[in-house]
Amino acid sequence: MKDGGMIYGDIAQELNKASYLSMRGKKFTKSIIYTILKNNCNDIKEQSSLVYSDFKVKFVVRTTDEKDW
Repeated sequence: MKDGGMIYGDIAQELNKASYLSMRGKKFTKSIIYTILKNNCNDIKEQSSLVYSDFKVKFVVRTTDEKDW
């Protein structure tokens, strides 16, 4: 709905008309809609910022001659 150009208050009205309730069982308000969208956006940003890379681990065997480790 937000991508379609609706503002937070309009989205809340539409959800309330359809008899949806918030997770706490209350009617939607524009501040609830804002918080939901803000949190969802942050979750998407965190997921998309994950970067996996290849790396190699090299094990070195210490000998008794190397005392300054």
